[in-house]
Amino acid sequence: MPPAAHCNLTTTPMAVIPRSVPLPDRTAPKEAYVMQTSNRSGGFFLIGGKSKTCFAVFLKLAGGSDAKIVVIPHASSVPSEAAADVVEQFALLGARNVTVLEPPTLFRARVASFLWKLGARWLSRFVSDTVIPSGTDAVYISGGDQDQLVEKLGAGGIATLRAFSRAGGLVSGTSAGAACMGNYMITGGMSDGAIRAGSLRTGRGLGLTGRILFDTHMKRNRFNRPIVALATLDMDAAFGLDEDTGVHITNGTASVHGVGKVWYYRRGADFGVDFSAGSAHGVNVEVLTAGGVIAI
Repeated sequence: MPPAAHCNLTTTPMAVIPRSVPLPDRTAPKEAYVMQTSNRSGGFFLIGGKSKTCFAVFLKLAGGSDAKIVVIPHASSVPSEAAADVVEQFALLGARNVTVLEPPTLFRARVASFLWKLGARWLSRFVSDTVIPSGTDAVYISGGDQDQLVEKLGAGGIATLRAFSRAGGLVSGTSAGAACMGNYMITGGMSDGAIRAGSLRTGRGLGLTGRILFDTHMKRNRFNRPIVALATLDMDAAFGLDEDTGVHITNGTASVHGVGKVWYYRRGADFGVDFSAGSAHGVNVEVLTAGGVIAI
């Protein structure tokens, strides 16, 4: 295996724009993100945390050792360390082209947010801009705090990711980097697993997977969280992902990879949650392991 030194690592700053602003459909031309390889798969590869075997799956889906990969460590409280760990793992697998996007400081984030709210978007981008290099095949979003991730990406960064995805790029994330993908995301709560009114904390996500929600680290007593999310949020379905277990979503199908399980939740005809009783009924749940494929 090639040593980590063979990995071409660069860093580039990324935009910060307030998530409270309505998200535009596009802020960059699709042509800026045309892929340059024919081996990448596109779609989404989302992991439930603590990636090990799923790193190799991601690299294969991205197009192999020559794939151009961008790492977004914004969710981490120690982004440089998180990025270095991801880069090392990719290098050990033979990845040769990895770029790390440097997250903005809170000060720059707040200044950019203020300018965006004033309508000075060009100036906001001057303060902190989003750059996904042309020819990038895949984006990998590391774990941490999904609220922080969404805030530091901002509307401009989210729009850039959407344009990249629409152009055929693979978007991957682990832990917080997976939990943020839908229109809404779970941010915490229900640590004891009990169904109670107001016990689940949620927020606005990146909106890349639309009305499909994701929860991670399922063995942390989180099996009821997607059920409560479907009862309280305008979402159509939810995935629960074990650690080092990923789901590849592309062309209307979801395929499972890794060592654990994936739970797929949907509302049944008589779906409902009784918060006073702490119960739920009419929930359709499919449990899949590596090799499982479902239509979504």
